[in-house]
Amino acid sequence: MTDDASSQASFSAGECELLANVAGFTESLDTVLAEAAAQGQTLFTSSGDTGSQCPLLVGINGLPLGVPGVNYPASSANAIGVGGTTVLGSGPTEIGWYAGGGGSSVFEPTPTWQQSAGGSFLGVQRGVPDVALDADPNSGYDVIVGGEEEVIGGTSASAPSWQGIWARAQAAHGGSLGFAGPVIYGSEPESAFNDITIGGNGLFADTPGWDYVTGRGTPKIQAFVDGA
Repeated sequence: MTDDASSQASFSAGECELLANVAGFTESLDTVLAEAAAQGQTLFTSSGDTGSQCPLLVGINGLPLGVPGVNYPASSANAIGVGGTTVLGSGPTEIGWYAGGGGSSVFEPTPTWQQSAGGSFLGVQRGVPDVALDADPNSGYDVIVGGEEEVIGGTSASAPSWQGIWARAQAAHGGSLGFAGPVIYGSEPESAFNDITIGGNGLFADTPGWDYVTGRGTPKIQAFVDGA
């Protein structure tokens, strides 16, 4: 983002917020992300694949192991954390993915644009994730690797997918939307999201409205683009 040429980017990685804070990573990157947000740029980043735990001592993608906590930079007040769902065959068609990262930050304050999130948001510190998309490897994304088709998952896949959706919204509005946070929580109506109310990621359960598993939910893409 240093050349200020892109309105959005994605980052399919992260580390336990505690480690990031001790290492000074949060302080240095938050400064960069704050500048990017002020310039109307958005980083979509994976909330993690270990549920409401973060991989401080042990971390295996797809298993809720570790210690309670969120991943950074998904917990940054100047980034958009993307959680995960599992897509099913028939009603309900989508539930919260059990390994999708989520929870309340210890270090990051609640950004102004998230303060009225509602639902099960406690409002004390930054809540993760903001939104979600399919992340379960069992219902994931068809990709070609080494000439062979395979299915991948994880919030490392849902984050860049959300970046693409945001790019479509930006294009539809002439690149005028700015940082995505105030749009996701302010401009977008409830009807622009699929509210995920079934599922959980360990310490937290999907609830009506915002929750610590899937945030506002998954997008109804055309409605999201139109409502931005």
